[in-house]
Amino acid sequence: MNVSDRYIGYRLRDARKRMHLSQDQVMRAMGLRSKNRISQWERGVRVPSIKNLLKLTVLYKTTPDEILYEFRQEASRSIDLFLKEEYRNGDQPKARPP
Repeated sequence: MNVSDRYIGYRLRDARKRMHLSQDQVMRAMGLRSKNRISQWERGVRVPSIKNLLKLTVLYKTTPDEILYEFRQEASRSIDLFLKEEYRNGDQPKARPP
């Protein structure tokens, strides 16, 4: 489990609570057999698949970007460091990822 996974979990839990939903209600709405998966996502033990993340954002009336904010920030820092190193070595990357 890394820091981004925990933040994703915090954001999922907060979004669920803002909607006044229990883990059991989310489990049933998503067609899951156990609320253990919801608990694992919210504790950052696991992260939801893209398909499940999209279902959650619809259910919670939020966006993937709001849930994944810290992950996106971490990815951006990592890519920026890589690009700086590439430029320092004289290589010119063809295109920068969005």
